[in-house]
Amino acid sequence: MANTNPSPAEILAALKDYNVDVKTYSGGGRSWDTVGRAWNANGGGLYGAIVHHTAARVTGYSGAPSLVWAQQYPGYPACNLLVGRGKGDTYLLSAGSCYHSGDGGPWPAIGINSPGNTAHFRAWGIEIEATVAYTTKSGSFIPESVPYITDYQVEQTARTCAALLDLCGWDSSGSTIVTHADWTDSGPYLGHSSYGPWRYRKNDTRRSTHSGQFWRKKAIEYSGEGGTTPDPGDGDNDPKDPKNVVNLSRTIGKNAVALSDVVGTPQTARFAALNMSNESIFLSEGDNNVLTAGGDGIFWVKGRTIVDGEENEISITLNDKSATGELIVETPWIQDSFTAQASLSLISEAFETRYKSINVNIFGNPLIQVGDVAKFKYNTGKISFPEDKYYFVSKVSIAFENGGLTTSIRLNPIVDLPFESVPQTS
Repeated sequence: MANTNPSPAEILAALKDYNVDVKTYSGGGRSWDTVGRAWNANGGGLYGAIVHHTAARVTGYSGAPSLVWAQQYPGYPACNLLVGRGKGDTYLLSAGSCYHSGDGGPWPAIGINSPGNTAHFRAWGIEIEATVAYTTKSGSFIPESVPYITDYQVEQTARTCAALLDLCGWDSSGSTIVTHADWTDSGPYLGHSSYGPWRYRKNDTRRSTHSGQFWRKKAIEYSGEGGTTPDPGDGDNDPKDPKNVVNLSRTIGKNAVALSDVVGTPQTARFAALNMSNESIFLSEGDNNVLTAGGDGIFWVKGRTIVDGEENEISITLNDKSATGELIVETPWIQDSFTAQASLSLISEAFETRYKSINVNIFGNPLIQVGDVAKFKYNTGKISFPEDKYYFVSKVSIAFENGGLTTSIRLNPIVDLPFESVPQTS
């Protein structure tokens, strides 16, 4: 039975059952079994694994020089498991969610449908104590014939992934086991239509020799459930090559969506669909469809939950020397740094655009209210207003003066903002 919120004891037992040469490590006031977040915090769960390397300049077949750095990384450990160079060098630093992913995505297979720094909430992080694949003298690349990752590390990483695959009930193809480079590039490496905004941010592990397909194949070799072994690919980085793309599709549970009764006529039928899961889901016509119109129509449902995560602050300075104070926007609907930056750019453009309001008195009681769009035409020979300019009503007040009704309104011009200044994804 799938367990996407395993306890520290269950994780350690699973690693031991799969003969992972693991030691628990605690220090600096941190204990491996309490330092991380629970996997089900913020509506999440343990749905996959990301394989990294430390990029330390290490050689030989023993040692784990990054141990203290990884365990004492600010806030949380830098990984869940550090796989050292040789026997006795593998350490469990955190059994719960901890830092390791950084910016990347989207990764739909584990419910991450927007880019951001979020994978560590849902994915196990493995750091392999390995060089960045450079020599220590000339700085040139180590030839691919040289094993910058040892055979011991390959086995320990594969056994760890197999243990979690079976414990957590991941897809038996191993499709949710990826590399850090896969996470940062996204696109075809994570079953998404286009590359993410942080493509090329990380290169670990070396895709030509230790790609995501390589780790999936190795994990399945140790998996108790078996499954279809993915093709490891031809060793290059061509994302269009089918050999380098793994099928990351997944099915939804039968109780993932709740539907109300359908009411109304066939032309105006209405119903409610409620996402009952803790992740984004996509439903379309096919074996898992919810509703079709006689088999001819296609019905799409996209549901997304708002997940409470760690609070982050992003600020921008307005180019306005006359402005004082701060404008603060706090909302749980902004779920990633890209959206926050785009929102700030839009707001700042509006504040940095100079315009003056127009106050107009209208006699009588016209049917006008705040939010209405109006055109204002006025020409004295010296001052004129363009006829193609539109304004919105920002204030309305009514008074009875001199035996008649006077309506005062304030008009503000509708400004065309330069949206090209808002950051866009590739």
